[in-house]
Amino acid sequence: MVYRPYIYSNGINDFGIADSIGNSGGIIVQIFFGLLIFNSPRAKGLRLIVFLTLGYILYEFVQPYLPRGVFDWKDVYATLIGGVAGTVIFLLLHRFLKVNRIHHEFGKRS
Repeated sequence: MVYRPYIYSNGINDFGIADSIGNSGGIIVQIFFGLLIFNSPRAKGLRLIVFLTLGYILYEFVQPYLPRGVFDWKDVYATLIGGVAGTVIFLLLHRFLKVNRIHHEFGKRS
């Protein structure tokens, strides 16, 4: 990644974004990967989003007890922001995209 080295080498204060961008982006990717695998309807999708977001946050609190783990509040905030962004995107997709009836029925049978 180019962003973090550029910020560090030029002494730019980006309010911790360079340090925590992995958490905010990672949770969004994880949310949609999980939703893709489970083909979740709205209620189950929201539960999955909450589960993954809380899991990332719990992992951050456990890190000081792991080898070379470091707790950082910026990572907790970034995870929350990523979880909220993932939720908003998920809800917008559910609202504005039509459900593919064949795909939806196929998911119910299995």
